[in-house]
Amino acid sequence: MGNNESIITNKLDQLYKLSSVLEKKYKTEFLNEGFCKNISLIYKNKLMQWQKIELNGQALKLGIIVDKKDSKQKICDAIALHYQNRLTLISIIKISIEYSINRMNGLIKGPRCDGNPEIFDIDKCVKSKGNWVNVVVPPDREVNPDWYKIYDELELEIMNSLNILIDVLEKLERTIDINDSILENYGNITEKCIDKLHKKTIELYRQAILCKVFTKEDVKSIEKEQAKQKKETEILDESKEANKFARIASLRSSKSLPIKLV
Repeated sequence: MGNNESIITNKLDQLYKLSSVLEKKYKTEFLNEGFCKNISLIYKNKLMQWQKIELNGQALKLGIIVDKKDSKQKICDAIALHYQNRLTLISIIKISIEYSINRMNGLIKGPRCDGNPEIFDIDKCVKSKGNWVNVVVPPDREVNPDWYKIYDELELEIMNSLNILIDVLEKLERTIDINDSILENYGNITEKCIDKLHKKTIELYRQAILCKVFTKEDVKSIEKEQAKQKKETEILDESKEANKFARIASLRSSKSLPIKLV
């Protein structure tokens, strides 16, 4: 199996748990139907009816420019949009990492669609006349160093990307005053990370699919065939040498020269 598989599994669990905690918090505190009637204050655990001035303060913390003429509802909507954007960022992170995880699993343990390796849905696989394989037997590492060089690089790319994405989620969790500008920066970091990961995933996944894999029996058979060909080459070389010597001997004999030179 892969060198970093357990590490990736643990990091993936961490990413999903963090995402779940943040999604629940944002939906409960800022995106419920009664947001403008009963807003859960960030700095206090009690619920209270926010006055417009308090909403203005919260909006400013989020980097939202508030006009004095803006209604309380408009300010509430702006704050809700900020947290909706946070949810969107979290959703992008989860969906994007699955793209690479599906392909990594497809190579090493399954499931995957033989015949259509870019499909990771059983119904779509069957519809495309592919063969859905739930459990994939990984190649033998001992006799497939070239294949594992590709796969290990893919694992490393995924692991490094998970570290970056988890860091973004942890900042969302522990930092209170994240304004729109900071959130946009987190989005840019995420986009850059995902773009790089997807490009490497496509490249390495295709390389792995096209790379021929062997069993130990295959290797023994190949070695046996190579030994046979080597022996046949040696016999052929010996035969050529003997024929060469015979021609020289015949020529020397025809000229009354000794067969063997001293």
